[in-house]
Parts: sequence; C-alpha cells; structure tokens
Amino acid sequence: MPCSQGVAIKGRRCPRFEHACRTAEGEEVWDAVQRPGAWTGGGMIPRRVDRLAVHARLSHIPVWIIETLLDAFEPAALRASAVAEEKHEKAKPSARRAPAEEGSEND
Repeated sequence: MPCSQGVAIKGRRCPRFEHACRTAEGEEVWDAVQRPGAWTGGGMIPRRVDRLAVHARLSHIPVWIIETLLDAFEPAALRASAVAEEKHEKAKPSARRAPAEEGSEND
C-alpha cells in the first residue's frame, strides 16, 4: 500500500499522515512558516523562524497558541533540515582531476 494511502514501507505510518496538523491553528501556522520571509538565517539555509513575521500573518490566533506550536515545530524542522543537508553533502560527487594525457611535455 503506498504512502499516499496512509501506510509506508514495512507497515509504518506514512510521515505525511503521522505528522499531519491536527488543529485549524496548526494548519495556519504550517501555512505561515512555508511562506517567503518566515525563516531567517544565513543565505539559502534557514536558521530560525521569524516569529514576528508569523505573528503578523496570524494576528487572529492567540499568541500563546502560535508560540506553543512554533516551540514544537522549529527544532524538529531544523533537525530535519540538517539531516537532509548531510545526506545531500554525502551524495555529492567528489571533484576529481582529469587524468594526464599521454605524450605530454613533462614525459
């Protein structure tokens, strides 16, 4: 059964279902942190959630709810980002020098 139907490999639940938002506020926070400007950091790599930007987008939700959700979400998202970056770095091919041509001047 494919993950899109709720079950992943070896009978485990699909992460998309396992970690899905369970409240309307959670859905709104998830939407807000995916928008441009929701993350701050060094260049293309996010370092932390810009909580003021998220609060500005979600002014209709009580601050304590947003903060509670972000306190749970931010560390997990950064850990997942670090794991993905590590896998990406390991998958990069190493730079190799081209073999010397035969009959070069240094023979």
